[in-house]
Amino acid sequence: MAEYTRILTTARQQADARLQEKGLAGSSFQDTPDEAGDSNLLGPSKRGLMASGVPSVALTGKTSIADEVEGDDFLTSYFNRLREQNKTTKAEVQKYFDDNPESIAVEGGEAEFVGGFNLPKNLVGKRGTENVEVASQSYFNSGILDRKYAGNSREAGDVSLEVQQRVIKSIINEGARVGLSDKEIAIALATARHESGFNPDASAKSSSATGIGQFINDTGTAYGIKDANRWDMDTQVDALVNHVYDNAQLARKKGYGDEYIYALHHDGPALDRTGLSKSKELVMPYVSGYLKLIKEFRGN
Repeated sequence: MAEYTRILTTARQQADARLQEKGLAGSSFQDTPDEAGDSNLLGPSKRGLMASGVPSVALTGKTSIADEVEGDDFLTSYFNRLREQNKTTKAEVQKYFDDNPESIAVEGGEAEFVGGFNLPKNLVGKRGTENVEVASQSYFNSGILDRKYAGNSREAGDVSLEVQQRVIKSIINEGARVGLSDKEIAIALATARHESGFNPDASAKSSSATGIGQFINDTGTAYGIKDANRWDMDTQVDALVNHVYDNAQLARKKGYGDEYIYALHHDGPALDRTGLSKSKELVMPYVSGYLKLIKEFRGN
């Protein structure tokens, strides 16, 4: 386990060094004004990383559509570079596992830590659904596929404890593989609890958001989610932990605290909605509990 931790730490340090070599450690984002705000999950898309609408002049200081497009292109380019760096780091960690198969047992393509865990009631997935009409782009009324790790309905949290535990294990394992710290893994777990209640079949009524991380179509596509694998648990987990990794990187570059990781997940880079307030109220209070759960799972 010590060697496993060392390779993750080394990989992350190398990743940070690569960012600096690429000129991404400068003040480009440091000069971005602080903000606050709310809404649907946003992310990389053909239109950039901003929300579906154009951010306000007061927030961005830009006065034309051309200025906004230019800003979107810059943010998209920045996030794309982070994702490429993430892939490189993940490949380095995977190479270590391939070269050292005896260091950690592998079952079903996932790293399986020794130990188990009991899921306290306060860490069980949040249950509920929006009290709104079902939008045309929503998957809420689509049928549930018959498979091993499925929810009971499209409602957040409407899923068995067995499936919830499996989702949690997958997030812990995959989070470690991509180089997340334990606290970042705990934030990913708290995000999944709030967004989907650990239900792989959860779907929003008001948008195209689906799955464990509640990715809308554009964001999901950027992280490998397609119609063919939309309801696949492993695909959803991979997208979530990689998105958390990217958001953690961006938060550090801007000098923000950990509470901004979920804020970026919720708002996108514009941070122009209520993601930060939701993070402080509905996500971060559960992080310490999930940290304890991670240690229990690993047998520490």
